Order: sequence, then structure tokens, then C-alpha cells
Amino acid sequence: MNEGNVFDLLFGAGPALREIYKLGFMPKEEDLLEMTPEQYEKFYENEENTGEKVYLLLPSDPSKSASVACDDGVIAVTEGDMEVFRRAWNIVENYCKKHDMEKASDEDKLACAAAFLPSTFTEGTKFEKYHTSRMFPVHTDRTDEADNG
Repeated sequence: MNEGNVFDLLFGAGPALREIYKLGFMPKEEDLLEMTPEQYEKFYENEENTGEKVYLLLPSDPSKSASVACDDGVIAVTEGDMEVFRRAWNIVENYCKKHDMEKASDEDKLACAAAFLPSTFTEGTKFEKYHTSRMFPVHTDRTDEADNG
């Protein structure tokens, strides 16, 4: 596994990668809304105040809303969390580059990477089936000049 440092994968970006697989997409800036002062106050009743900005994960795409539902309402993400999410997403992107899937949807990219990552990241998600099959969706937006001949 040369797409990322194994130590970082297991102990650094790995937990974030697992969360991305649970969500089924990579949170983007437009999916985040900074907490109000009242929400910060309530959040820090149970969490250590690190001084970081904290965002609520509210997907801009309504079809993704169900994947962020949790027992407590919505998911809170710090600036540091987002940095780790970006490192985790780079791992997914590296697998996709090797398989000509850079322009694929987040879901197809996750399926592609799932075929090569340890099953611990996809276990219990809709992507676990790709780990054992080594089959993933083929990105079809690409046109090959040789085919146009």
C-alpha cells in the first residue's frame, strides 16, 4: 500500500477515512456552517475548548442529508478535523488517479479506493462490497481519442 503512509492511514487519516466511508462523500466547504455563539457554548459543555472554529455538517446536496443524520442531530467538525478529512481524501484520490477516475463522483471514487484499502475502512458501509470483489464502477465520462478514430 504505497498510496499513503501506513502509520498515517491507521492512526492519522484512517479514522477520518472511515468517517468519509460512513458518510459516502467528502464534506466540502459549502457543506459546513459555522456554529452560532449559542451553539459554541452548548458544544463546549461536553468538549474541550481548543479555540478552533467548529462547523455543523449540513450537506448542500439534499440527497446526502440522510447520511449525516445522527443521534445528537448533526455532526460537528472542527478546522483540525477538516484538515484530517482532506488528508484522508487525498488517499482516495491517489487510488483514483491510478485507475483513471479523477473525474468520477465522490461515491465512485470511494468505491474505487475501497477495492484496494483494508476492509476496516468500509466495514458496515455500502462500500464494503467493493473490497472483496475488486470491482468498482467504471467512470464513463472519459472519451478516448483512439475510439473516435
